[in-house]
Amino acid sequence: AVEVTSPGTRRVDLTKKMRLFYVVGVPVYVLIDLPSGGGKRPMGIVAFQAGPTEYERLPPEPDGRVWLEVVEVFLAVENERVVAYD
Repeated sequence: AVEVTSPGTRRVDLTKKMRLFYVVGVPVYVLIDLPSGGGKRPMGIVAFQAGPTEYERLPPEPDGRVWLEVVEVFLAVENERVVAYD
């Protein structure tokens, strides 16, 4: 699942939705939290993989890209836009 934050949903995206996606068995949760998402400190692209009891954060590559093995692409932020690389 990929979630894009917005000023009206950011708090729910970071808390309730993340827990709900885990409970229903979504294996990977990607949060796209850019400055337009309404946060004072946007996180960029953050990916989580389901662990034994909760989501575990997938570390970004040294260049900041996030590898999503399930779809075999890298996600990155360039000029405040999300881009995908294969």
